[in-house]
Amino acid sequence: MHSIDLMLNEIYITDLIQFIRINKNVLEANKKGIRIHNDNGKQYKFYKYKVIQPEHPLDKTFDFSEEAIQRSMNLGLSVAKRF
Repeated sequence: MHSIDLMLNEIYITDLIQFIRINKNVLEANKKGIRIHNDNGKQYKFYKYKVIQPEHPLDKTFDFSEEAIQRSMNLGLSVAKRF
């Protein structure tokens, strides 16, 4: 289970880094009048974003108990309210 938690965290971090890199490239290209497209021809769009994440670790990945879900929801809600 710990390996799955680590793997999912790595995937999240990798995806976030890639999003930030592409988003930065899109912004720089747009400033020069250049449009960047994905493999399907759809134009990339620049997004203003904020990364919102809990201050404390959530429960285990496969803990679907009502208590764990409620704790996770409460942590997410408390962080989101600040934005």
